[in-house]
Amino acid sequence: TSLLLTATTFALSSALKPYGESRFNRHRGEHHLSKPAPKLHVNEAFDRDGNLRRTTLEANNPQGLCSDDKTISGYFNADGNHKYFYWFFEASTVTPDDAPTIMWLTGGPGCSSMMALVVENGPCFVNDAATDTYPSQTSWNQKANVIWVDQPPGTGFSTGVPDTNEDEISEDMIQFLLNFMAAYPQYFKNGFFIFGESYAGHYI
Repeated sequence: TSLLLTATTFALSSALKPYGESRFNRHRGEHHLSKPAPKLHVNEAFDRDGNLRRTTLEANNPQGLCSDDKTISGYFNADGNHKYFYWFFEASTVTPDDAPTIMWLTGGPGCSSMMALVVENGPCFVNDAATDTYPSQTSWNQKANVIWVDQPPGTGFSTGVPDTNEDEISEDMIQFLLNFMAAYPQYFKNGFFIFGESYAGHYI
């Protein structure tokens, strides 16, 4: 289990850490990486109780990690108390705009969907030494665009006040989808499907 956690952390590190042009601070003798500001997509939508919710979707574009396909990653801020980490990969063997889109939710509750990304159905696996990744030949994103989401809050890289029931998680995921669809409508022209395993079935 510890090796799996180490491998997962390695595989995701550059999706979270600063990236971009390297700069050296001569005064302090420190080496830093500049980070371009992520795009922020703001969306307003009513929840099931009729309350208007304003959410933000952070969109980074890490490249060269796990796959050469276009990726989008970052945090979805549901309400200030719940921040969900997600990672999206475009379809690799078909035109992304013509491919269906899948959202993957690992169960538990409390198991990171990023583990599924690097050991089950994602575009890469981590090598035995946990020092690099190599392409998967059975990735789901060969024929579909796929979004992996860490949920509920406190799982994987997601943070915030823990949800207390399935309704809270499902409402946050609905708001996530409404924001993502508004920001990237081109990925939802050919069908959308939600998959998960174990406990995720309770709120899919």
